[in-house]
Amino acid sequence: MTEQGWIELGKRAVACEGWRWMRGMLDLGDWEVRGEYNGGHGVRVVDRAGKTAIVPPTRMSAPDLRDPATVGCLLALVREAWGHPRAFALPSGDFWQVLSGWYGDDLTGDRATEAEALVAALEAAPSKGAE
Repeated sequence: MTEQGWIELGKRAVACEGWRWMRGMLDLGDWEVRGEYNGGHGVRVVDRAGKTAIVPPTRMSAPDLRDPATVGCLLALVREAWGHPRAFALPSGDFWQVLSGWYGDDLTGDRATEAEALVAALEAAPSKGAE
């Protein structure tokens, strides 16, 4: 995936209802609101509240979904959004799927990377307003 592809995937994750910054996630770095990557350097979220104050208000931020800790946090968000504490990402041949448990439903269909499967699962999660 290209650098821009990772940025776009991160932007998709941030746009999800179930998204929030979590302690330990890595920010992709500086990129303008218009989406142009500036070759910035990432900053790890470290505040205890899980909120990020690391990006100036004039900038936007996206998670670095190549970072293992950030992907692990994304998995935790998927589990929370779906209410399935045993959901997991599974490689299947050349693709990844997110399943709701060992004998559970496929939440995403086939995706090229683990991060893409997790973002798709977060996007497909039931709306909290629908409860």
